[in-house]
Amino acid sequence: MNWKKWIVAFIVAAILVQVYDFVVFAKLTRDVERRSGLAFRPDISQWKVIFTSVVATLLFMLTYALFGKSRGYRLGTGLLFGVLMGFIPWIGNVYNRLLLANFTPSLYLAWAAGSWGSYVLTGIVSGLMYKE
Repeated sequence: MNWKKWIVAFIVAAILVQVYDFVVFAKLTRDVERRSGLAFRPDISQWKVIFTSVVATLLFMLTYALFGKSRGYRLGTGLLFGVLMGFIPWIGNVYNRLLLANFTPSLYLAWAAGSWGSYVLTGIVSGLMYKE
């Protein structure tokens, strides 16, 4: 594993994922969240959210680097990996839908699609930037 290239790819992916998450979850899904009446915890620190996202990106990138050793690193491999890994958040969103009374179908679709897109973006960055 080429650590220098991996760190550069990780930094680029972490920054792009933060921008993506801000645009999708802070701007685009805001109306859906307001209409649903879902109450979010007011005491959560934004730094905890960012830290969690960076750790998820780190684990994704590490898994990608270890997964693709015998495959060619390219856009197609990263995209496929991102699409497949992106289905993991759907499971969490289904769980939230079961637990939260005000978790409406429109909020479910907005969050699930947004989470899936984040993983796909990370996969694309991984495929384009990381070469062993």
